[in-house]
Amino acid sequence: MTLEKSLVLGCLALASFVAAGSPCHAQEKTKIAEGEYTVINGDPESVGKALDHWVLWKLKDNNLQVKSRVDERGGELLQEFLFTPHFKPIAYGISSHIKGGAGEKDQELFLLCRLSPKLIRCKEEMAGQEERKDTFELSIKEPEYAFLPGEFYLLDVSWFFVSLIQNQRENCERAVYSLAEDDSGKPKLEMDDIAKIHWLGPEIVTVMGKTVQANKYELLDFTVWTAPSNGMMLAIESTDGHGRWELTKFKSYSSAFLPELR
Repeated sequence: MTLEKSLVLGCLALASFVAAGSPCHAQEKTKIAEGEYTVINGDPESVGKALDHWVLWKLKDNNLQVKSRVDERGGELLQEFLFTPHFKPIAYGISSHIKGGAGEKDQELFLLCRLSPKLIRCKEEMAGQEERKDTFELSIKEPEYAFLPGEFYLLDVSWFFVSLIQNQRENCERAVYSLAEDDSGKPKLEMDDIAKIHWLGPEIVTVMGKTVQANKYELLDFTVWTAPSNGMMLAIESTDGHGRWELTKFKSYSSAFLPELR
């Protein structure tokens, strides 16, 4: 499956499902900000729909933790992204509870992947209709890369793009590693398509009623605008113009975080 197709599936699933999870050990932390990414253009049934609700925490070691949640009927799922202070990915985790149908058990799923400079190591557990525990890893050469949980999970694309661009200010290519399955159905890690990131320069955009300067990029089948101060996503639009979502309901608890929207 191509990277573009995985992202499209992630967007569609995220726009119509649920979520709950934890990639880092409990430690002292401070809430920095919270908000949502909301569809503002596209399928009439999706316009106005919040794709997520996220909370950003600063940990005692100065790393950043994002908890992203979507609530709908049928289950719950929480994704967590762990970043360095410069939004470089360190870990990704997801846990979910999906209600079973008539006569079926509820399904529990947990995935945690540590993203080290030369190694990705994941642990996956499933319980319910299917019972499984797997630990798997992959040695890699690139010190900087992005991780994509593939078609099996409901990826929060907005935060994935943060980890993909990493506030880069020039054209670059980023290695992407993703979760897949081997011939026996067991999970494995593999290299996905190379993501080509095109830096288009600064551009003035309007987000949450505020006119701000953003960094503009084109990658995969999307145009994205990020905050110059830290690389956070402000808006994402499909290159065919048929879908767009933006940062909404944003609230900062730190005067130094995302000053563009203060």
